[in-house]
Amino acid sequence: MKKKCLLGMFFVGVALFLISAAGAEAAAWKIEEMGSPENQKTFGGVSREDLKGLTYVPGEILVKWKDWADEFSIQQMHLRKGAKVVNTFYATHRKERTIQQVRLKEGQTVKEALRQYRRNPLVAHAQPNYLYRMQTIPQKFPNDPRFITEELWGLHNTGQAVGGVSGIYDADIDAPEAWGITTGLSDVIIAVIDTGVNYNHPELDGNMWTNPAELTGVTGVDDDENGFIDDIRGWDFFDNDNDPMDFCGHGTHVAGTIAAQGNNLAGITGVMWEAQIMALKISGVKAFAATSDIVQAINYAVAEGAHIINASWGGYVGTDAPGDALRDAIEDAGTAGVLFVAAAGNDGTCNDATPFFPASYSLDNIISVAATNQHDNLTPWSNYGATSVDVAAPGVSVLSTIPTFSYGPPVTLYDSGGFEGDTSGALPEGWINIANQPTIANTWAITKIHAAAGIYSFADNPELDYINDLISIATLTYFNTPVAYTHKDNRYRFIFNIRYDLEDGDYLDAVASGDKRRWDIYDSLTGSNGGGFVSGAFDYTEAVELFRATGAYLGFGIYSDESITGEGVYIDDLRLVRKPISIDPSYDPGTNYEFFEGTSMAAPHVAGLAGLLLSRSPHLTVAELRTAILDGVDPRGLLIATGGRINAYTSLTLPVVTPTSLDFGNVTVRQSRDLSFTVTNTGGDTLTGSATVAAPFSIIGESSFSLGAGLNTTVTVRFSPTATGSFSETVAFTSNGGNLTRDVSGVGVQPLPTGNGRVQPLPTGNGNGGCFIATAALGTPLAEEIDILREFRDEYLLTNELGQKFVAFYERHSPALAEFIAEREWAKEVVRVALWPLVQIAEFIVGPVTHQLTDKVNKVNSE
Repeated sequence: MKKKCLLGMFFVGVALFLISAAGAEAAAWKIEEMGSPENQKTFGGVSREDLKGLTYVPGEILVKWKDWADEFSIQQMHLRKGAKVVNTFYATHRKERTIQQVRLKEGQTVKEALRQYRRNPLVAHAQPNYLYRMQTIPQKFPNDPRFITEELWGLHNTGQAVGGVSGIYDADIDAPEAWGITTGLSDVIIAVIDTGVNYNHPELDGNMWTNPAELTGVTGVDDDENGFIDDIRGWDFFDNDNDPMDFCGHGTHVAGTIAAQGNNLAGITGVMWEAQIMALKISGVKAFAATSDIVQAINYAVAEGAHIINASWGGYVGTDAPGDALRDAIEDAGTAGVLFVAAAGNDGTCNDATPFFPASYSLDNIISVAATNQHDNLTPWSNYGATSVDVAAPGVSVLSTIPTFSYGPPVTLYDSGGFEGDTSGALPEGWINIANQPTIANTWAITKIHAAAGIYSFADNPELDYINDLISIATLTYFNTPVAYTHKDNRYRFIFNIRYDLEDGDYLDAVASGDKRRWDIYDSLTGSNGGGFVSGAFDYTEAVELFRATGAYLGFGIYSDESITGEGVYIDDLRLVRKPISIDPSYDPGTNYEFFEGTSMAAPHVAGLAGLLLSRSPHLTVAELRTAILDGVDPRGLLIATGGRINAYTSLTLPVVTPTSLDFGNVTVRQSRDLSFTVTNTGGDTLTGSATVAAPFSIIGESSFSLGAGLNTTVTVRFSPTATGSFSETVAFTSNGGNLTRDVSGVGVQPLPTGNGRVQPLPTGNGNGGCFIATAALGTPLAEEIDILREFRDEYLLTNELGQKFVAFYERHSPALAEFIAEREWAKEVVRVALWPLVQIAEFIVGPVTHQLTDKVNKVNSE
């Protein structure tokens, strides 16, 4: 009877809580329904710079659910929000922590969706699908033979002029000296996660990684069962196919710096003459990439045995905290023994103050790389940071491999017909007009004032000057359907004849959107062409690729400030075309190489150096690689952690410090004990070195060793404490190489008791999404009453602090009570009676829609 009373009091308390929470929520809703000022501003008050490039994929989020989240509750959450799961992958290469890539319902912002998903107790982490961009600074050089040469000053600088700039002697990484020790090894696998790689380039084809199981396997079959069919050369995660060919150029340039074939009487050489480049493509023609594609590429690289990952891209997005999808994948790569080399960024800013990811993640397997010029100074545009940027490497006028492109005949997607079939004063068919000033929304129209051919053209404000303080967009809806991304590796452009008269600082912008709400700028022009019509073109390739899932709305926008205005813009003979891009298979030493600059070009110098170190000493750990690279720099007083630019020869000749941690944890020492380490030389050269420890440890016998190939010796460490207690120590082995393995035996300490070893798991809820007591009473998680209570929890209780505390308390304590109820019929009856008024209250608040959701879930499960 006492238990019955407790149950009754419990449910009365819940009822009172439901009523009070519902009242608070209703009041809040009345305020929110009016809309915030932020949501009311479609264009007004928006900086033009803010419209230049998105920082995340619009209309998508990434969601990680807690391990105990059941499929029913997950599906129900998505259905309630009108969302759709478009991709499922893992946070790590070990297939841990599933991530769902979720496409939101039309009209819902990413910010709104994140707020809703994050308050669900089943969600472990939700974040935008951040975009990262390749860190190249485009550069043009005169088309002169002396610029298309093998002048790789970053590898060997004698003061020669490269790109019209003379360097200073020895402002390089001492590559020839390093090559006297090793030129690389085909066993070293370096993953280039980038825009793809031209794997047919004659300087790269011999150094490309191939998947042996798929190379000799059956076409159309996942021979190695890694989830990727026919991934012979790697994978294209952008288009989800097995062809990582580069149609941008960035990734091929990076790969050439790392490992273009050396000593072959052709072209250039990379830092390594021999290696395996694993091509993993994360972008299309334009150099941007989404978190979802990057994480999958990292997981692939680790699973397929890459030793080093080069990441010549980044952005000011994400967070340096566990749960961030990209950070988790990189951390897991480090645990698997993979070094991650990242470009520091090209904005000339301090990464200590404004983190640039992934370079700024505080992970032990990352090396963040700044860029130097021919005079061993940081470039003005290179990011820096006394704590967050590790080393520098050459990043200016870097000559490397590129693909040579050819273009197929243009395919017309839209033709204005010279606007001759439209009526003067109206918008052309298939176009709409949007402006930040509703009273002048219809500024774009057909006019007879000027025309390139015929009598009509399309103008921003016919017969009048354009208006001050205006953002006015005319967008082609492609006959009310957005332009679809149906052909990979294509270039999309509007070509036209144009007459324009704009104040400098006012712009005609090429704009695009995925939902006709936020418009971003992809190309622009300003000033005046002096009268008459001239040919023009705007490139919309990035927009079409970015909005490839939903289709892109393309258009023109007039942006004006508050000062002078002019006649404006007249556009005629407008066509939207796409051109297919292909790789020119011919090899021309004058066109298959190009100078680039950026921290994108600096990072592969470091990745190549790491490859040389592994070629010399295959057993180096990530920590040992980082130490060798960072300790081997030439000091130059740079504003980075080491202060220096990498030196390959110095790093290869430094003694290798290979610490072995002896962490005894919480132990009580009974008596002295000796610990024996077997040190084996697994390489071909003589290995010399020594072991060091600190008190209360000591070396017994010889601490130094000199071993021929295949020989071993034993180093004994004595543990002699001066008092009983807990101790830990590190034994550091220092050797002239790295051909070293270590075995530990004879740990003679007695650990303290650690308890009964039982770990309390998180409640699984039997698939009821946290409604443990109701499920126990009703006998099924699919009951309509549970649907109602679950929706009330998600939509009302979790929207305020008091409700969140109640839900946390309930889910922590209810499993035991549910177990008690499930075993007793009288308890089930009491709970069912008590639940009835609660369900009625909850249903009154949330409405009957939950029953329909249950039907949908059941239908999905049955299909």
